[in-house]
Amino acid sequence: PAFSRRVFEARHWLVAALVSLGALLIPSTTLLASLDPAIGEVVAMAGMTLVVAGATVRTWASLYIGGRKNQDVIRDGPYALTRNPLYLGNLLAATGIVLLSGSIVVAALALPAIFLVVLFTIKSEEAKLSGKFGPAFTSYRSTVPMFIPQPSAIRRFLADDSLKVISHRNVA
Repeated sequence: PAFSRRVFEARHWLVAALVSLGALLIPSTTLLASLDPAIGEVVAMAGMTLVVAGATVRTWASLYIGGRKNQDVIRDGPYALTRNPLYLGNLLAATGIVLLSGSIVVAALALPAIFLVVLFTIKSEEAKLSGKFGPAFTSYRSTVPMFIPQPSAIRRFLADDSLKVISHRNVA
């Protein structure tokens, strides 16, 4: 917990350092320039798709939780599919940016580091939520995955008629 807390507190600086390092490495290590143009286009399209998907997931989750953050365990909307839709959105977008960089070196350095920063941040946040909400959070944690939604949860989510969209009542 102490290490997770330190990573959580330094997360913005760690991500900024990784992005800066990646930006320095891109010009000398690009992969896309050496690939067939068609493959480069596919990689670039995949990268842009992941950036847009990540931004969409993050925006939905941010607006959905609105002013309810830290007031209760949110179990609906994007939080019915994954405990961490905000971080899932970040990871999707970061993966897209790495693909757009076209650099194997950036991918090898940035993706594991970003994933570890996110993982330690989540561990720190979940320890706080567990202490604050007790059995309610423990139950939520046992039924909803950390990142990747399960197919059965997606089916239940789509069949459920409850609120799945952004409501003005959720935005504070």
